[in-house]
Amino acid sequence: MLTDATANAQFFGSTLWTSPASDWVVPGTFVPPPIVDSNPYTTTVSADGVITATSAQSTANINGTKTFVITKVFHADLAKNAIVIDYKITNKGTAAFSLSHWEVTRVFPNGLMFFPSGTTIKLDYLKQLVQVKQMGGYTWYDNSTHVKAAGESKAGTDSSGGFVAQVAPHTKGDLLFIKAFKGITAAAEPPGHQPVEFYCNDPHTYVEIEDHSSYDQIAVGATYTQTVTWYLRRLRVGTDRTAGSMALINAALTTLGR
Repeated sequence: MLTDATANAQFFGSTLWTSPASDWVVPGTFVPPPIVDSNPYTTTVSADGVITATSAQSTANINGTKTFVITKVFHADLAKNAIVIDYKITNKGTAAFSLSHWEVTRVFPNGLMFFPSGTTIKLDYLKQLVQVKQMGGYTWYDNSTHVKAAGESKAGTDSSGGFVAQVAPHTKGDLLFIKAFKGITAAAEPPGHQPVEFYCNDPHTYVEIEDHSSYDQIAVGATYTQTVTWYLRRLRVGTDRTAGSMALINAALTTLGR
């Protein structure tokens, strides 16, 4: 499901950024702080298979100093057949500050994304519009019908539903990938962002599925944790893979136990 470096040499796989991006984006560029995004993390594996990865200390902010360490803890939930990720931001500075977790997961193009609809959707982030449909209480983005005009495209929306699903075509039965997290409303979103965002690059080699935690204050020495659970399921051959598909909605809700 996740891309490798053949899709894009810099942006591939899944990672965690902090939001808002205005903390670290230099105008005219988009380079996430390497100490958080691309530099090696110190990693340990426990006897029971829990993986803990810890970043170096970051101060890469242009709008004030926010000194923190990111820790990612991965473990398998065998009862749910899922991977649980605890993303932790620990304030290592001398003053409180506010941040959000920003999980950025890159998948291959030509899939179908859906999630519970919010009240507002912003479509015109970048150079071209994203074609979405809102049906049955869900927002749908079919990247296989994406107009491949020049330029990147991005959209975002509030959604308190707490999950985003991605369906990838496969000859042995399509794959259903779900990211479940604590849903937030527009009132809790980080400045300049929306709770759920999605992005298609130019030249259309990958799609990003992005989720944000609420924009919370972190006291000195405190840790702010966002938990995301990943599910991957095989759908039956012939399952309706079109926007509005009740079969897909039911498969997602069943997987999540809702």
